[in-house]
Amino acid sequence: MKTLVILLATLLSVPVLADVETETNNTESTADTLTAGELMSGNLSRDEDIDYFEFLASGVDSLELVFGSPNAMGTESRWLIFVQRATDGILIYQEVLGPTADLPITRNIDIDNSSLYWVIVRPPGGSLATPTDVYNLTITPDNFSPTLGAIEGVWQDNFDSFYSIHEGSQGLLYIELSTNPFGWNAYLGSRIEDRAVLDLVVGPGTAELELTFTSTEIYEARYITCQTEEGDACAAAPGELLYTSTKVFAD
Repeated sequence: MKTLVILLATLLSVPVLADVETETNNTESTADTLTAGELMSGNLSRDEDIDYFEFLASGVDSLELVFGSPNAMGTESRWLIFVQRATDGILIYQEVLGPTADLPITRNIDIDNSSLYWVIVRPPGGSLATPTDVYNLTITPDNFSPTLGAIEGVWQDNFDSFYSIHEGSQGLLYIELSTNPFGWNAYLGSRIEDRAVLDLVVGPGTAELELTFTSTEIYEARYITCQTEEGDACAAAPGELLYTSTKVFAD
């Protein structure tokens, strides 16, 4: 199965060590998922552009944030960076950063509880110009250690659809093989403890999927957000249980 998954990842052009923002990620509900230890690239296209990213923290921790720009020359390019706790909107970090091509900036940020957090990148405001250079963003919790193959195999739900999961240092790849209606989708994201947050990368419409593992053999699937190709809400509401899957084949 590992050969099949690696082949699928190659065919889908799934990033291994880096990712790129998806536009529009201009609100909390459309935030791109950050994978711990993985570089995310983006850029601000206009003065009103704001980029949202999200990550899950599993508890009290120190978060290393590295922000760089491979093409920035001098100190003219500056970005305003926020880290905000989603549960109550509290800002736990904000600063205008001006990295250069050869000097990324590293900050250590204290995380005080388990929660979803947003990292927000926006123009610096005031008299400072909006930078158009590409920026690179990486977050790495102190307690982060990639789980290679910890969650891997083939699962089946009550409706005879199958799901292939491959987890490695690059994140979690989730292949959905549906029988009713027949078709397949691919999701990519990351897992912290028993919860994975995944973005739809192949398939119609847009979706963010949550997998909650009740054990290494069973998980529940729910949408966080979902829209059809036509822009309508999906039939299943956010938070509604889509299916429960049980492992049928190990790696």
